[in-house]
Amino acid sequence: MKIGDIAVLFFILYGLLIPILAREFVEENIVTSIAIVGSCFIFAALFWSRRALLLNILIASYVFKTYLIRPYVDIFLPKIAFFEAEYIKSLNYFYNPAEAQVIYLSLVSLLFAWLIGLVITKTKRFNSYPAPWIFREIDKILVRPRLSFWLIWFVLTLLNFQTDIETWQGINTGESDVLFAYGMASMWAINLVLLFTYLFSKSYNLKSLPIYLLFPIFLQITIGIYSGSRNALFHVVILVSLYWIFNNFNNRIFKSHIKKILTVLGIFFPLILISGIMAHFAKLQLRYRGEFSITQLIVNFFTNTFQFSEILNSLYFNISIILHRLSSLKAQFYILNDNYIHNPGDLMTPLMILKRIINALTPGDIFENVLSISQLFDFIYLDQLINYNSEFWSIQGTLYVYFGHWIAPLVVFFLAIILGRYNHKFENLVRISPSFTVLSMVLILDFIEFGSLERVIPNNIVMQLSSFFIVIIFVKLVHGLLPMKQGKIK
Repeated sequence: MKIGDIAVLFFILYGLLIPILAREFVEENIVTSIAIVGSCFIFAALFWSRRALLLNILIASYVFKTYLIRPYVDIFLPKIAFFEAEYIKSLNYFYNPAEAQVIYLSLVSLLFAWLIGLVITKTKRFNSYPAPWIFREIDKILVRPRLSFWLIWFVLTLLNFQTDIETWQGINTGESDVLFAYGMASMWAINLVLLFTYLFSKSYNLKSLPIYLLFPIFLQITIGIYSGSRNALFHVVILVSLYWIFNNFNNRIFKSHIKKILTVLGIFFPLILISGIMAHFAKLQLRYRGEFSITQLIVNFFTNTFQFSEILNSLYFNISIILHRLSSLKAQFYILNDNYIHNPGDLMTPLMILKRIINALTPGDIFENVLSISQLFDFIYLDQLINYNSEFWSIQGTLYVYFGHWIAPLVVFFLAIILGRYNHKFENLVRISPSFTVLSMVLILDFIEFGSLERVIPNNIVMQLSSFFIVIIFVKLVHGLLPMKQGKIK
């Protein structure tokens, strides 16, 4: 059996088992449950068609975690203490069956339009050609990074470093220090490219690359956990998993593969869970204490997580928090049900979008009194002015604001025709360039999840490409000033 066949079978079985395993949810949400099952069948059809493979894998990963696990987010409520159950319920205050129907029927219509558009489109075949210059150059530098690169990496990492307290101060008050080069020289994308460069060597049986290429991403994950990011490890593991599924989709799976998959799951699932719980305690320290203590973090982690008399109860509670964090539908409930206080059409015009993008890319605010994308949701739907909110606007919400429930599927249909036609060229580039793979996967995932040009253009296009360009220029400059050979100064 091929991995693609397993993906098809997974979504069929997942959809069929919902009425059995989530009976209480189905009884309270009949229409929503039918829409969830229908979405599962659409994904099964998409994977069976083999059309726009990487795009469908990325879409499925987002929809699954955000929408399709919803029947199970409260599965552990009967097993946890009363006050913990009340806290979990408070996270779900926005949910109600009537508005959920709107969300999920809209989702099915968009997915169905996407499926039809891809199925009727004939993919245009292109001759292979090299990736654009900037991707070729950064790939060349990172496949065998010399001492000059590591010097640049260390300096830029140090210059862009912010303490956890500074980061949270910026979120709460907007008074944190500006990153070096306004974040344009961030090493986040470079660290991911190093990881994917190593993965490319393994996937295509190239000459083995040194294991220390993985050090930067592990450092980034560790810093993220201690900064309160509950998905620091989860995000990276998901990216790697999605790439592996794409790269092996048409390969047969054997017992040796199953053993490796189970081994990886056995290692990383506990690590993801532990890192998420630890990050949760770190976030509480930073948010409510205004300071960070490694000692206090460790004490909180062990006393709250490993109370051996109630270890399962504590585990159920923390898993419930993570499930609610993954299935983040609050923004969609407000947006798609028109629960607004200020008309979103007045604040989301093309001119306002352009102003927010320019403000995001420049120090200070060139255009004053223009809300950032992180402030927009709270102002429109809650009439609150805050500095930052991580609520996910989503591409579904954006499509509804601009096109409504009826025209949005038509937009998705024509988008599927265009992207399906040129998908062969896109996937060819993904297969030959680690840096293009990183940029495109992160860009697509963020655009689906956040649905805002104001976020993806500055963060996922401008800043990533500028970090590539800065590293290329600095490495060439160091080579010119201090000629090096095989990592040593001549």
